[in-house]
Order: sequence, then C-alpha cells, then structure tokens
Amino acid sequence: MPYAAMEIIFNGNKSFQKYWEAAVAVFANITIGYSPLIMEYAIHYSGKRFKENVSFVVIDGKQCLALCPLFIENVKKAHRVAKYLQKADILLTGYFIYGFPGETVNMMMETVEVAKSLELDWAEMIIAAPLVGSTMLQQFYDKKILDSKKMEDVMNNADFRKRLSDTPEISAGDLEQFVYNANINVNFFNNSNMRHGRFAKAISAFSGIISRYPFHIVGLACRAYCYKQIGEEELCSDDLHSIELQKERHSEAMCLYSVYGKEIDDLITKSSIISQVQ
Repeated sequence: MPYAAMEIIFNGNKSFQKYWEAAVAVFANITIGYSPLIMEYAIHYSGKRFKENVSFVVIDGKQCLALCPLFIENVKKAHRVAKYLQKADILLTGYFIYGFPGETVNMMMETVEVAKSLELDWAEMIIAAPLVGSTMLQQFYDKKILDSKKMEDVMNNADFRKRLSDTPEISAGDLEQFVYNANINVNFFNNSNMRHGRFAKAISAFSGIISRYPFHIVGLACRAYCYKQIGEEELCSDDLHSIELQKERHSEAMCLYSVYGKEIDDLITKSSIISQVQ
C-alpha cells in the first residue's frame, strides 16, 4: 500500500480513542524498560498518563502501525513509518540499544546499519544497562553474566549510560567505545539531514551538541561543511578556526581527532577554505 494511505491521528481528534485502543492491541506485547531512558519514560507515562501524553498514532487503513513515542513491530514497518513522518516534516529520533545478553558484535553492527537506513533526524545510541527490577537484569542472571556478588556493579552504577559488567560477546569498555563510534558514524559523518541537503536541520542538531560540548570538533567539522553548502562562508570559517583552537586547548578535542582525524580532515577539505584557518 502506498505511503499516501497512511494517516496521522493526533490526540484530540475525535477518532483518537478508537485508534488508541487499536494501538494497545497491536503493541500489548512490547516490553519497555530495557534501557534507563525508556524505563524512565515508561514510569512517567505509564497507564493513563501514557495515553494522555501520546501525541499521535500512525494508521494504515484500519491497521495501527505506530504510536508516539514510536513503538514499531519490525524494521520493514519502521522504514515505512519513518518515510511517511518525514514527508509530514515531523522530527524523528530513534533509540537503539546495544549489548543485550547474547548479542554479538556483528548483530550490533546490523543495528547500526538499520539506524543509518532509517534516515532519522537523530539516533540515540544506548548501552543495555540492567537495572534492579528490570527484565534485562533477569536475562543477565539467566545467562550467568551476573551473580549476587556482581550485583554491586549494578547497584553502584550511577551513570546509566555505562555498564560495568562484561558479556561473553563484548567487554564493558569495548561496548562503550562501540556505542560511541556508532553515535559518531550515524549522527555526524552519515547524518541524514546533512547527506540529503537539509542543512538547516543538520546545523540545528550539531549546534545543540556544540553548545554543550564546545570541544566537539566532529560536530564543528560537520557544521562547517553545512555552512559552506548554504553559502555562509564566515560562519564556516569561524567553525574551522574553532577546530584548531579546541585542538590546542582541550585534550578531549585531541582525543576525538586521534580517532576521527581522517574524517574531520576530509570535511575540512570539502569546506574548501582551509587557508583561512592556517
């Protein structure tokens, strides 16, 4: 069925209740709570509050394909819904969780490719961190990755974007680096808006990162490239100059350059005004 057959039913529409009930039936078996971010959302928007705060459902004829926040049954449907919502100019953020018990590096690489193929405005890359009371914690127990002694790692982990325990497939340290590389790969060097010429959207996303992390020379290089493409030569030059300053002043910037230097230099070259920062 063509994408035009889809329809967005916003909360407040007289038909919303009917499609909400259909959504509940479709997504009744989806488990949330695997990641701290999703668990937090589930806590705040569970039951009645969840229904009240859902902003829309996506339907295809009589079938509910997704609800917002988007829970989608499979990758094929995810691509259909993403394309439709993009045409409706709705910003899309996807959440991708890595490091489940039994998940190999190859499987995680496939997830990165899915994240890239969905052409999202942003992709949140999340480490699968078992929390007390979560389904994932039981999975870690069942696979003997965690025992009562290692529970201290779970209890003492104040940074829910990290995990202290290894799995047979990947160490906690390697998983952290994998997820960070996935973030840089999908959200920056292969940013959907940047690749498809939606430079204003890309600049907005990069600017949000740079405002929080001024040393983020990957973000600066990507934004400089976007500025160049829309003819903002002065702003492009400013960002290229900032890259050199950040490399001189911040170890975090040099750390980024040591890993992603080739890609950063390629973007600088494409911005074609390197002479102004020398």
